[in-house]
Amino acid sequence: MRAFARASHPEPTVAVTAIAAAYTVTRGASWRKAASVGVAVLVGQISVGWQNDTIDEHRDCEAARQDKPLVSGAIQAADLRNASITATLACLPASLLPGRRFALRHLAALGAAWSYNAGLKATPLSVVPYCAAFPLLVVAIAAAVPERGRAPLWLLGGTAILAAGAHLANAYPDIEADLASGMRGLPQRMGPRNSVVSAVALLAGATVVFAFGDGQPRRSNLLGIAAVAGMLGYGAKAAARRGRTVWFKIAMATAAIDVALLATSGRPATQTSPAP
Repeated sequence: MRAFARASHPEPTVAVTAIAAAYTVTRGASWRKAASVGVAVLVGQISVGWQNDTIDEHRDCEAARQDKPLVSGAIQAADLRNASITATLACLPASLLPGRRFALRHLAALGAAWSYNAGLKATPLSVVPYCAAFPLLVVAIAAAVPERGRAPLWLLGGTAILAAGAHLANAYPDIEADLASGMRGLPQRMGPRNSVVSAVALLAGATVVFAFGDGQPRRSNLLGIAAVAGMLGYGAKAAARRGRTVWFKIAMATAAIDVALLATSGRPATQTSPAP
């Protein structure tokens, strides 16, 4: 069971599920509705993770990636393939839990994620599924809580920027291994340095959008902006001594701030405090 959990890519799976549930709550949904959204997103993310490891088996074996359960022998390929098919089929009933309006949009988001696994990950368009899937998930959650209206365009734009930066940052640690195995997605074509620096720039841009998008930045949003600005200033000085590893850590920290801003962006404007 632990090996199956590792194959589901637990960190991003848990993170995306938690963000989706938190955003649902801040839009004013009941805990029951938030839980149903969380279950749907969790099943979808598990299907994406298991698909990814199943499709990438030969590439991971060539790169001798022992952190992958299929490579280490912790899971048999046939078992993971069957689990992947089961999880994918389970996405439909799970997506229907929050309602049909949510299901249609969530399945579209999953379709974008599945297209990444199916081949787009090895092309210059590898960022496109990310930029489509995450805004579609926000649209799906908004549809599940129609009382608050549609998700605003600024939020969808910020989410797309965050997704693009997350793609580049997520790929950064494995770029050299990916190149050795023949993977030629956008981060691999950009190279480690350009990829991680671009990730920081995109994630910082997402911070600005989330903080000022509704025209009424909260105090916490301004603190997020200040924190990111401070990290960028530090990175500009420290990168010369410590190399691009500094930018990767800054990218991860900035992504965490963006995620917090996104997850709480569903709060009504009447609860905001205008900037001084």
